[in-house]
Amino acid sequence: MVTVMRREELRAQGKSEAEIKDDIARGYKDGRYNAPGPGFLYMMSNANYFYDSEAKQWGAVPPHVMFYAPNKTVKDVGYESKSPTMVPYLTGDGPEALMVVMAKKPAEDSFSGDSHKH
Repeated sequence: MVTVMRREELRAQGKSEAEIKDDIARGYKDGRYNAPGPGFLYMMSNANYFYDSEAKQWGAVPPHVMFYAPNKTVKDVGYESKSPTMVPYLTGDGPEALMVVMAKKPAEDSFSGDSHKH
């Protein structure tokens, strides 16, 4: 969260994306920021959307789980280079990298009230 706030502070000052990236990288290098520890985030809603400002259109984001993968690279997950079709998808490399795995949400009528079936 600290780096998110720092990015927005620098954007408000009119810094370029390259300057922001360099500032954050220096912060990790000099110890101002630490890579997150183990953890995950989940976005299981079918109602996640994003706006692509270059294409000037909205897109949907399917349900997914994100795992913290600090300093992992595409080679660490078995790929030669980053591709939008890689599964799992790595958001980038560096201390804030996330590994994204798409998930299929169960149908609403499949809930039995029990966490598992026998």
